[in-house]
Amino acid sequence: MKAVVLRFHVLHSYYPLGSLESIVNPVQPTLATESMGAGRFTLNISKLNGSVAIDTGVVQATVTQTVCDQNPVAIFGVSRVLLPRELFGKNPSVSPTKPGTGKFDRAPSPISYASSSSDYLSQPPAPAPSFGAKIRGELDVLSICIALYLLVC
Repeated sequence: MKAVVLRFHVLHSYYPLGSLESIVNPVQPTLATESMGAGRFTLNISKLNGSVAIDTGVVQATVTQTVCDQNPVAIFGVSRVLLPRELFGKNPSVSPTKPGTGKFDRAPSPISYASSSSDYLSQPPAPAPSFGAKIRGELDVLSICIALYLLVC
């Protein structure tokens, strides 16, 4: 599922910021579209109040900065993690893996915070990071992966 979310952040073509601001076809396929099927995992890109707006069907984000813009690679910072509606919408239409592989088709086992020492009762366990925090933490890795992927391909 992480790979699909990462691919969802990458467009097929080089778009400098000026091109995104004046894009003719607002519905853009992503690299996730390639692996998951036409018409799915698309981004709706438009200009809103002088900024480039990106709508996934789940979240609305804006381009906040240009990290790198050297043809054929443009990397932008966005205000929110782009979550595809096919995975995070009210009625997700995609299973992260093929059924029966065992990877995501069953609920994860509960986490045990028990410790062998007796002081574990006096200290509460550290909270597990939320899914959103994990995704935000991986944005740096995403930027590097996108740059490397586009440079190699």
